[in-house]
Amino acid sequence: MYIILKENDQARAEVNLDKWIESGLDGEGLNVLLCDLNGMILPHMKEYCIVIDPEQKMVNEPKHNTYTAQVIHEGLPKATIYVAPWTYSAEEIGLWLDEHPKLIHMANVSLSSPKSDLYDVLKKHNILTCCSTGNQYNRTKEGVSFPADLEWTIAWGAYNYLEKGLYSNDVVGYSNGGEAITAVSCTNIWVKNQDGSLLKYTGTSTSSPFGLCTLGAWVCWRMKNGLSIPTWQEAREFIKNNCVDIRAENFDWDSGYGLFKLPSQIPIVEKPIILQPKQPEIIITEPIKEVKPLLNHVLSTPYLKIEEAQAKADELNAKGIKTYLVHSLQFGAFSSEQNAVNQQKKLLGQENITTYIAKY
Repeated sequence: MYIILKENDQARAEVNLDKWIESGLDGEGLNVLLCDLNGMILPHMKEYCIVIDPEQKMVNEPKHNTYTAQVIHEGLPKATIYVAPWTYSAEEIGLWLDEHPKLIHMANVSLSSPKSDLYDVLKKHNILTCCSTGNQYNRTKEGVSFPADLEWTIAWGAYNYLEKGLYSNDVVGYSNGGEAITAVSCTNIWVKNQDGSLLKYTGTSTSSPFGLCTLGAWVCWRMKNGLSIPTWQEAREFIKNNCVDIRAENFDWDSGYGLFKLPSQIPIVEKPIILQPKQPEIIITEPIKEVKPLLNHVLSTPYLKIEEAQAKADELNAKGIKTYLVHSLQFGAFSSEQNAVNQQKKLLGQENITTYIAKY
């Protein structure tokens, strides 16, 4: 039983994620890698989280990853989340990815770190990777933090849909921006503390996994319709085409292409009509029976024994053998037996039927 918090209904509705979840695009079959800290997985999270901890770095207390994992669950309730202490074991987790190619479809990195090539393994395995832009109030040209500023990652800033006030329905002040920002997504998502109480989780650490969820619903739609996992270029194009302007028309350093929202109507894939070759009609017929020609008998009729000759003729007729009675005295009239045969064929009109003399 997958439970999501009603307190996040407004956030899901803000980006039409609620409609997609209701239609079954809820993360089922999607595997997400959470590259984060080493906090514990709370008991209620074990239903959807799998820990990848090759060096036993996880600790028995909640941390940043404890909450970002819950944010992913709130938007993709049936996705499987692989929680990995990336900050402590990036190289080993990279080796784990090498050992499990094509297992992970998407990844979330709600971290800012010094530049390194450790994240390249995600690109190597074509994992669609979402990152937070950072929370340093920096919207200069290069204000987006690493690794969100990498060309192949999706960089999410923070959008406030919840609180009324200065930044209501706008980009939150702390959210980094710049040339590398892709779009903004909702922050202020409710999660649970260890004691079961609710916590409103904020920052671009929240907007990145929530943006992943929104994009992930589209990835699920593609998977269910037999399409491939999108490349980062395809994902960016889809985001760009489905953003609502926040600060300025089209792209700006504050909000990227704007607030990413799923289409209100779920697209329909036109299935190609595959014409099956017409099967030849099979007609079952009775085997052709060899038709043997009827034998025509020319009976030499004994003189003055017409009745006996006729009886013999009737017997042959009953067997399907046609007969022609010729009085023995008539052979003289035909000159020969062959003349009698020819005469009999002529009378019967069946020259293709074998005829022979049967003397009585």
